[in-house]
Amino acid sequence: MATLLLTQMAHRLPGLKRLPDYWLDVGFGELVFGLSSSALPSGLAAWVTLLLNGLLVAAVATGSVHLVSTSILSQETIQRDDHEHSNG
Repeated sequence: MATLLLTQMAHRLPGLKRLPDYWLDVGFGELVFGLSSSALPSGLAAWVTLLLNGLLVAAVATGSVHLVSTSILSQETIQRDDHEHSNG
């Protein structure tokens, strides 16, 4: 949720409007996991795990935005179609 909110807020900044949401999701996903880690990982496996966790969070944030926007668009299409059929 933090990644999603940070991405949506940052996407409104003038310099970041041009970046695709998924790049912001990846950046903030990695940032959230990096800052929430109590100490820097000591081995390669720990670094890979930290990286993969950040990517997983980014994928969830990107997918949730896609799911919500697709749902809204399909609802608008259904409502528009219902309106056209009832008037036609």
